[in-house]
Amino acid sequence: MNLKKRTIAAVAALIMTLGFTTADACTGVQIKTKDGATINGRTVEFGVLIDTSIAVVPRGYKFTGMTTLGPGKTWTAKYASAGMIIADYDVIVDGMNEKGLVCANFYFPGYAKYSVTTKEN
Repeated sequence: MNLKKRTIAAVAALIMTLGFTTADACTGVQIKTKDGATINGRTVEFGVLIDTSIAVVPRGYKFTGMTTLGPGKTWTAKYASAGMIIADYDVIVDGMNEKGLVCANFYFPGYAKYSVTTKEN
């Protein structure tokens, strides 16, 4: 087989391999424009539908954190924000507040994990 045919076969095999694999991960990107604006983007690569909705949080909204042991700390939003929520949880997992602070909830299987929740922490 000549070099051209081997190259075509290798590229076709790579495309087929990538096309049939699934990923359980997320990717984030931030682009700065020439005029100084910032564009934030992300992917959600799970291959299944995730129940998401858009949420708008007004200034002064009262939050209560969730833990495996029950309710966690409470706080009041100083700034309004908008973003994505998952299922019926009262937490923005990806969004931005009115001052431009951005948050993103990424999934890093095998690379990051949460600390065990105890009454002390």
